[in-house]
Amino acid sequence: MQLVNKKIHFVGIKGIGLSTVAQFCFRAGAKVTGSDNQENFPADSVLNRLKIPCHSFSSKNITSQLDLVVYSSAYNQNHPEIKKAVRLKIPLKSYGEILAEIFNQGKHKIVVAGSHGKTTTTALLGHLLDKVGCQPTVFVGGLSNNWQNNFKKGKNEWLVAEGDEYQKKFLFLKPDYLLITNIDFDHPDCFKDKKEYRQAFEALKKQTKKKIFSGQKISPVFKKFLETMDFPLLGEKNKENAYLVYRLAKELKIPDKKIKTAFETFKGVKRRMEFYLNHKLSVPSSIIVDDYAHHPEEIKATLSALKEKYPDYKLLAIFQPHTFSRTKSLMADFGKCFQKADFVYLLPTFASARESGSRNSTLLRNKSLTNGQGGRVFTTREQKPKENMDKLLLKEVKKHHPKAKFLPSFKNFKLMTSDVINLKLIILTLGAGDVYKLAEGLAKKTPGNLS
Repeated sequence: MQLVNKKIHFVGIKGIGLSTVAQFCFRAGAKVTGSDNQENFPADSVLNRLKIPCHSFSSKNITSQLDLVVYSSAYNQNHPEIKKAVRLKIPLKSYGEILAEIFNQGKHKIVVAGSHGKTTTTALLGHLLDKVGCQPTVFVGGLSNNWQNNFKKGKNEWLVAEGDEYQKKFLFLKPDYLLITNIDFDHPDCFKDKKEYRQAFEALKKQTKKKIFSGQKISPVFKKFLETMDFPLLGEKNKENAYLVYRLAKELKIPDKKIKTAFETFKGVKRRMEFYLNHKLSVPSSIIVDDYAHHPEEIKATLSALKEKYPDYKLLAIFQPHTFSRTKSLMADFGKCFQKADFVYLLPTFASARESGSRNSTLLRNKSLTNGQGGRVFTTREQKPKENMDKLLLKEVKKHHPKAKFLPSFKNFKLMTSDVINLKLIILTLGAGDVYKLAEGLAKKTPGNLS
């Protein structure tokens, strides 16, 4: 794939996936520009670091001088930039397609997939391969704290990519090795049922050339191995996912000593059990933690990990639901998943990109856009329901947590339960939206100002 001096424009460049490909193209010598809305996104820091221009959406960004337009598949054919690219007959590629063109040319190709834990597992694997001298190129769906980036440029012989099952994008990838952390039904806006969801993973397995490592309970040997180190990740699920990385490392003949060094020096990923106050203090009055968990299984795993680590603390969970379709489809599971929390506050559902008016909520499922150049937009069925999902979710959670409360907004947040002020307390923000801003805000205050 020749990229030197190619003029490439990225529509939705701040997307956590698309920004990795933009960085790859930039570092390969392409002249990269991008567009997005002007809200703050995690990828802003890396794009600013490379001085990649990011403009507001406008058809003026698309000119006949461009060699390629790459788009986030969250946008449809009504987007002004995509419409103009089609009119000017500029080649179009989706994020999934261009990632595959890069990835599938690698000599040693590894995909990490799964419903939960794939971002941390991808970053851990990339860190390990980097530490042992493989110089991997890594595409991660979150910012690695080791790199302060969601992308690492290597020599392109070893390529590691997080495989996104949403819209079946990971089926563009042809891995040599495949790690699957777990398979729990998700994304009901683009998968009609559990069977179709699982079939997507089965299809990915069939196009894996060498070996598949599936999630399973850790072995006694690996348990003893972990006991030899200060493993930085909390919870049983993180240990199980690290076990996947360990098994692949042994397949690649990497010695235990080097694996141990990599594991001990791994710093995790932004928004994955991220501590905002010094959690190493012996008796802090409050600990503030943020986590991306937005699926019932992820929430249960996060709550269990924190309760195991801090058994003497009360746990306040503040959850921001993500997508109406997920809440509706998994309502009963959401109701039960907060059982290890001592207090539960629910926020309004975060309207995801695919639910906003500018994106593809109006398209029919499986309809696609092509322009004769291979460009394609995958679509979803996500629409805001007539029912009040926030009200229904609160009712369901109250069946198991009678004192659960609804917060209309996290702006000007105040603790609603006065008796928590003097407790040893973990305040945990949960969700794939912007709830992390609450954790950031609380971290700037002293515990006495939380009331």
